[in-house]
Amino acid sequence: MTRVSEQPSVAPRSFLKDVVSVLQTKVAVLCLGFVSSILLARYLGAEGRGLLAALLVVPTVVMTLCELGIRQSAAFHIGQDRAQLDRIAGTLVGLGLFTALLALGLSIAYFRLTWLSSYSWSLIALTLMLIPAKIVQSYASGLFLGTQRIADFNKVSWLPALVRAGCILALVAGLQVGLWGALWAEVLAAVAMTTYALWLAASFVHVRLGFDAALAKKLVRLGFVYAASLFAITLLYKINILLLQRLSTLEELGLYTVGANLAEYIWQLPAVMGAIIFSRSANAKNRPDFSQKIFVLLRLTLVLATLGALAVASVVPVFVPLVFGPAFSGSVPVIHALLPGIVGFVVVKILNMDLAGQGKPWVTLSVVVPAVALNLALAFWLIPQFGAIGAAGAISITYLLAALLYVFVYAQATGSAIRDIALYRRSDFDLLQAKARGMLVWKARAS
Repeated sequence: MTRVSEQPSVAPRSFLKDVVSVLQTKVAVLCLGFVSSILLARYLGAEGRGLLAALLVVPTVVMTLCELGIRQSAAFHIGQDRAQLDRIAGTLVGLGLFTALLALGLSIAYFRLTWLSSYSWSLIALTLMLIPAKIVQSYASGLFLGTQRIADFNKVSWLPALVRAGCILALVAGLQVGLWGALWAEVLAAVAMTTYALWLAASFVHVRLGFDAALAKKLVRLGFVYAASLFAITLLYKINILLLQRLSTLEELGLYTVGANLAEYIWQLPAVMGAIIFSRSANAKNRPDFSQKIFVLLRLTLVLATLGALAVASVVPVFVPLVFGPAFSGSVPVIHALLPGIVGFVVVKILNMDLAGQGKPWVTLSVVVPAVALNLALAFWLIPQFGAIGAAGAISITYLLAALLYVFVYAQATGSAIRDIALYRRSDFDLLQAKARGMLVWKARAS
């Protein structure tokens, strides 16, 4: 394969500077999301919050599979200089039309076959409008990551969060139109995100309808494995929401959703680094050296996640009833049950992004598929007896076991030693202190 040099160049930045840049946006997005979560809980109640989660989970899970993993596949091919950027962009437009229609068809079929069809099809239609918008954003993100445009990837996050929070404040809290307002907020945020992503992408690539059959075949071949991996991970995250609909009540689902949303804030730190790890891994030339940096990053992130989990566990007994209302007091034990697994799964979230950047998404399937099966077995046993707490316990146990297995599988797939991955060193913390001092100097100069 002839390598090409037409990719737009971007001045490289340090990993830590990229992390700080993304972290700043993440903090703003988290604050907006937190305000939105409080408003939804207050004005929809536990049952209404549960129904909103039930509606939104379907397109999320279906779209993860139907988008065919093209975002990751495109980023990998761009990072490895496998094809011209304009050819990839044009092919993505054609693939996007196909995947949007496929995801819409499967989602409609699910809604027709489940109890949700007894609700207004107007509500379901609003939910389905999210699919094409999110697919456009996903494919545009592949262009950003492949060209290491972390700043552009970062920018796509804050605008939809702002629009969503503003719409929830106006429609749900102000006009008090309930579930309708919540869904319209999601749709308008998705439209804003799509428009902004396309505008950013147009600044460095010609976005036009096109289809290169040979290139599409290559993208889909690798992308399908990415899609299967992402689908399995998303199913692991969301399957207890689907099971609570069947095995418990909407009120229990609402308690679980609020609890999971709060506990999963711990994942924001690896989420900040995930896109950067993937982008740099896809472009890495010295693989062993890059892997050692990932191991240090993993160990330090686990320390920070553990400290964050302890802080969350100590404040939620007072915080949740005070902020979300006494009706959500039942979310507190849900959070406590989730936190150990949430911390453990940080291992999977970081190492998985490195393997994805190496073009090895199938490795994750070997861990996540058994994890989904284990969670199903535990959930069918625990949810009928304990409701939301049972669902939290099932997934937390699953997360911990999946994290342990993933270390062994990752070591085998990359030829790394487990001790190099897991054992802490004094140099880990020395490096953190040095980087922190360097960043303070950089920030001082920048200001």
